[in-house]
Amino acid sequence: MYGDVESAERHQTVPIRRWAQHVFPRGRENPAELARAFLREHLADWGVSDLVYDGTLIVGELVSNAIQHTMSAPDVHLDLRRGLLTIAVADSSPRPAMLVERADLRDPGLGLRIVAHTAKAWGSSRRWSGGKVVWATLTTPTTAEGAAAPRAMAARLLSRP
Repeated sequence: MYGDVESAERHQTVPIRRWAQHVFPRGRENPAELARAFLREHLADWGVSDLVYDGTLIVGELVSNAIQHTMSAPDVHLDLRRGLLTIAVADSSPRPAMLVERADLRDPGLGLRIVAHTAKAWGSSRRWSGGKVVWATLTTPTTAEGAAAPRAMAARLLSRP
């Protein structure tokens, strides 16, 4: 699994789990942009900067959806466990996030489609305290081959006429 003792020892110093959480209030600054900056900062600190592009795309879409479709402040959770990053955004709405088919890709509402094509997996779950959590996962390139495929899919989706 490891090429030498030094890389094995370095791997042992990496925490099994890292997480961060922040609520982005509505109405002050752009919550989606603040959430993207929050994600960039933590992924850089955690040494997984290779997930920044896809991660900022996902967190921006999920926070924008929470702002557009609910009256609550988006509560962003980041969780990194053994090469799997989970990005979750909680809000107070009980309505599940749903992927809607669009006949014309120029119509608004492509956010979850972008998330679905970028993430390894995504979903929406009810919270016991009320509301829901919309989540998406990404894997580090060392844990999944073809990590560039989701980015290429999103680029193709956005470039369609």
